[in-house]
Amino acid sequence: LGTLSVARERPVALHLAVTFASLAAAFCVITYVAPMVSLVAGLSGAGVGLMQACSGVGAMAGVALGGRASDGPAPGRAAKTAFGVLLVTHAAQAALMLTAPDIASQAASGAPPHPIRAAAMGATLFASTGSMFFITPILQRRLAALAPRSQAVAIALNGSMVFFGQAAGGAIGGAAIALAGLPWIAAAGFVITLAALGLFAAADRAASRAGVP
Repeated sequence: LGTLSVARERPVALHLAVTFASLAAAFCVITYVAPMVSLVAGLSGAGVGLMQACSGVGAMAGVALGGRASDGPAPGRAAKTAFGVLLVTHAAQAALMLTAPDIASQAASGAPPHPIRAAAMGATLFASTGSMFFITPILQRRLAALAPRSQAVAIALNGSMVFFGQAAGGAIGGAAIALAGLPWIAAAGFVITLAALGLFAAADRAASRAGVP
């Protein structure tokens, strides 16, 4: 039976850290979907639900595509590409929020939501959750290969990192709002994604040295 000591093995620890950081980066933004889409496009109620659905569909697509990539010849390169997509989506989300019109005054005057800006935000939410969950199967497959005698424990620890990452992302996003305002949650996510990419580069090298693609 595997024990928690497997988490002290450097290749395993690095991959767990990547899971934590990538979830934290995404949930800096996803946690605050409602105020974000209200700011950007004037959406509320069912409109917010639609934006959340974009995230959910993106997650399912990401898992499906990431599962295929994990069995492919270059999963590490595929994961790095996904991190690049996540960086682009955070930049786009920051731009949409920083350039948002005065939605509050428009709503008070009876103006309708902004459909183009809503579509753009929905696309970024789809892409950000899709890229995040694209990476997850690659990490889990590698953890199983890196800890063959403790696979169940390694996968369970990775699940724990998912929850820790979600909580940390929400907390960091909240801190960003308190310190600088809502638009800066995407900037925080961008910085954490860069850190996650750096961790993945180290994890990728560790996996290669261990003979794991």
